[in-house]
Amino acid sequence: MPEHIHFIANPQNGDINHLLSQLKPAITQRIVEIAVEQHQQRTLNWLFDARKQCYRLWQESKYNFHLYTERLIWQKINYIHTNPIARGLVSTATEYLYSSYRAMYESDEEIMIPLDREFWWEEIVMDDGVVI
Repeated sequence: MPEHIHFIANPQNGDINHLLSQLKPAITQRIVEIAVEQHQQRTLNWLFDARKQCYRLWQESKYNFHLYTERLIWQKINYIHTNPIARGLVSTATEYLYSSYRAMYESDEEIMIPLDREFWWEEIVMDDGVVI
């Protein structure tokens, strides 16, 4: 999404708060570096928090949602994949380049967002008993 991100993470040690405490500053730093390299002063102005004299990308509140059932996992995956369509950015999930949709459902060699299948569910049993 142009102004926000959705992702599902499953840290091996189960500590999502630690993962986010490492991930958020690294992403912010990289975005600032790219904005500086590309002379994107408007982006830098937008990210700068004058109160704290630092760059701020993330909201204070967290929208972490624990996915504790297979049904919730697939509900969120489907929401993430259809969000660009609902926002009017694309007509189909396949068209949105910054999505995991193609990596999950299509064999596209130019995948922008690869999936970490090393720590992916080996087998998922759907609510109706179907194994995928």
